[in-house]
Amino acid sequence: IMYAYPSGLSPELIELMSGESNVLPYLDVPLQHVSPKVLAAMGRRHPANLRDVLHAMKNRIPGLVLRTTMMVGFPGETDDDFEQLMDFFRNVEFNRLGVFKFSAEEGSRAARLPDQVRQGIKEVRRRKLMALQRKISRRANRSLVGTTLPVLVHGYSEETDLLLVGRTKGQAPEIDGQ
Repeated sequence: IMYAYPSGLSPELIELMSGESNVLPYLDVPLQHVSPKVLAAMGRRHPANLRDVLHAMKNRIPGLVLRTTMMVGFPGETDDDFEQLMDFFRNVEFNRLGVFKFSAEEGSRAARLPDQVRQGIKEVRRRKLMALQRKISRRANRSLVGTTLPVLVHGYSEETDLLLVGRTKGQAPEIDGQ
């Protein structure tokens, strides 16, 4: 399920995903950030119990793969806001994470906000969050050693016709690799 906004993570969705074998246990939740202050500046909000909801989903849906995308360096983001983001990922442990730096688009409301974050700080924050994610991913990948996973084969590799290309149920097409 792609682009499942946090407000849509309902008990009914958890029930559906845990009980239907024809629904892949893959959930892309576009969070962008978790600091209430940064979210308010973005014009977004998440349920106060988001961590609990995500933990409930992980506990109830066997093999659930969670994916999201985060933005660092939004105007006004403080060290404390960034630490909230890091704590959230240490606690929830997403399987897949994309991190991008805020870029002020000419004419956008966010480009005119005060307290623009310097590029160097944005890059340091992006690297720190990705380093944390690498540790999380490495641990998850190690848990798969010795297991066999079903793969949907797409065809031959672009590199050579001696290799096939495919993806597991935890890899969205054109997003999570192959």
